This record gives sequence, C-alpha cells and structure tokens, in this order.
Amino acid sequence: MRYTSKLLLCIIIILSLIHNSESAKRRKSQSRQGRRSQRPKKQKNCYEKLGVPTDAHEKVIKKAFRKLALKYHPDKVKEEEREEAEDKFKELAHCYELLSDKDKRQKYDASGYNEEFAQQGGAGGFNFQGGSFEDIFGSFFGEGNSFGFDNMFGGSRGGSGRGGGATFSFGGPDFGQQGGGFGFGGPGGGGGGGGRQQQNMYGGHHQHQPREKKVKAKKVYVDLENLMDDSFQTVKTKRGNMEIEIPKGCPDGQIIEERGMKFEIHTRANDNFKRGEKKSDKAHLYKTVSITLEQALLGFDLELMAIDNELIEQHIESIPHSKEYQIKNKGLPRFGAGTTTRGHLYITFEIEIPTLNEEDRESLKSHLEESGGWDYGEARKYREKQLERERRRNKRRNKDKKEL
Repeated sequence: MRYTSKLLLCIIIILSLIHNSESAKRRKSQSRQGRRSQRPKKQKNCYEKLGVPTDAHEKVIKKAFRKLALKYHPDKVKEEEREEAEDKFKELAHCYELLSDKDKRQKYDASGYNEEFAQQGGAGGFNFQGGSFEDIFGSFFGEGNSFGFDNMFGGSRGGSGRGGGATFSFGGPDFGQQGGGFGFGGPGGGGGGGGRQQQNMYGGHHQHQPREKKVKAKKVYVDLENLMDDSFQTVKTKRGNMEIEIPKGCPDGQIIEERGMKFEIHTRANDNFKRGEKKSDKAHLYKTVSITLEQALLGFDLELMAIDNELIEQHIESIPHSKEYQIKNKGLPRFGAGTTTRGHLYITFEIEIPTLNEEDRESLKSHLEESGGWDYGEARKYREKQLERERRRNKRRNKDKKEL
C-alpha cells in the first residue's frame, strides 16, 4: 500500500509540473503576441500604396492608379467585399490626387510623405458628386470616361442597381470624416437618361453627354480632269453602291458627307500635270517640258494641251533664268461657292544639252573667242537674288527655333 501511494504521489507531482510548464509557455506566447499587437504598424506612403517608386513619372502613376481602380471597381468585387473595396478606392484616389498634382506632390515629398500636410494648405480639398462610378474617373482624368469603362463593364452605368447616386469626396487630413461620404446605389440610383451632371474639382458643374461614335471617312480617288466641273462618282460602300457629287476644284482631303457617311476626296496621279501641294496652290497645276539648248537660247513656239483639252499656243522669246513660265488661268477651277476663276499653269523647262563632236567643239570655241564670250551678267544677278532670299529665310527659321 505504501509503495502504491508513493507511486501515485510521484505521478501526480510529475503531471502537475508538466501542466505548469505548458501553462507558462502559453502565457509567454500570449505575452509576446500582445506586445507585437501593441507595436505600431508602419504606414505605407502614397507611392507604396500605388506600387510605384518615389521618382515615378506621372504617366506611370496614372497607369498604376488605373490598374488598381479597375481591380476595386464595384462590378469586379463580390457583394460582401464591396464596402472594403470602396474604402480601398478612396484611399487610392486620395493618393492619386496628391501625386498627380505637381505642386502637391512636391509638398508631400518635402513633408516626408506626411499626408497630414493638408492642414497647412498642402493638399487642399476635393469634392465629387456624380451619377455613377465612372463620374469619379471623369473628375480625375477628364470628361469622357478616359479608361473606357462603358466597354469593359457592359455599356452605360445609368441603369438600376449600383450605377446611380454615387457621392465621393476628399476633405482634409482625416479623409472622409469631414468631406462627406462615398457610396453606390443610393437613393434615386436608378435613372440613366441621355446625360448626367457632374461637379468637377473646381466646384463648377458640367453636363455629360454621350459621345458620338466617330465615323471614319472613306477615301475616294478622282481623276484630275474630272475636277474641271461638278461631277458624280459611284462609290462602293457596305450599304451598296452610292453616288456622291464632287464639286469642281475639290481640294485633296476635303470631306463630303452623303446620307450619314463621310468621304475624303483625293486626286489620282496624272501623267501630264501635277497639282499644287500647298493650301494656296491647290488650284495651280505644274508641268515639265523638255526643250533643246537652241530653243532655250533662241526662242521657240510652245504648243501643249491644257487639262481641259484646250490647245495652248504661245511664242517664247527666251527662257527665264528660273526656267519657269506661267500661263495664267489654265489651272483647276478655284474651290468655293460662286468662284469662277481658275488657277495658273506653271511650266518648268528642262533643257537638253547636246553632244558635240570635235569639229563642233572647235567651231564653237573659235566663235566665242572672236565674240568675246557670252554674257552671264543677268544670270549671276538672278542667282545672287536667290541666295539672298534663301539667307533671309534661314535667318527667320533660326530665330524662330531660338525663341522655342
């Protein structure tokens, strides 16, 4: 009996020691966890919240905010996570407001990433009230839903459910306690309508209107000769063949609208004439004519067909030093209602240089020695004028570049 009693006593003592040891370990562990929980957590600055470096370019910051904003969009989170997503978005939007403004960002950086600097007039206040979640992005990134939420989340947000009654505000350092609230699907959140009113960050209001879909103009090529008068051209479209009227003298790039469609007019290349490229030269035509050296020196009779198939006959005494010759009112009709005049035709002469045999060379050389040579005075004067004009033009260009 005594032996059994002593054995039981030893077992009780050992179990008691084990229990006390485990209790001590638990208390020690709880004490450590309590001390850890009491330690203040390091707050992330706005750069860390957006996931960008402190020297990030404004485009990088905007891209990061866009990515996170898409992540916390109400249509992208579950219903039970919606409140948390809204708080997260408010925090991110506040950071974007600070970092997207150059002046506020400089003050924020100088304060050691202290968001409380708004109390000293740093961050200022921001207030937004709009009809949908997309209005918030309109205030940050400009009118017109620049991130394309209409396409990503199934059209307009003007319908029932989460789309209406959104209010969003920044105000002061406590962010949300003083500046109002943020919510989706509040009272009256159902109506869509053709537009919505939004208050921008400067306190004014403007009306959002649905963007009209841009209609890309279809290019239509016409022959140069057909621009001599009003003409009609059949164009193949998705709706079938369509006949459009092209006014005389229509310039390249002109947009013509017909039955809700847009057509951009261009002229085809022509073998005989080239159209002026400058805006003021659209009615002028240019043509190159080859002549012999004898014709250039002694004169000749010029014969050529104009763009309207009229025969042009003119006697040219001598070729000008510019090698260009103007024939007035033989270009295209000038574009515009009520205009009756035409542009000019400019001829550029290309002089053919003959090949001389030894006898011709000796004969020409003897003639020039006897006559004292040819007079190049006028040609040199013309060349000097051209050089001076080019120098003045370059001087103006260099002056404009310095001012820039």
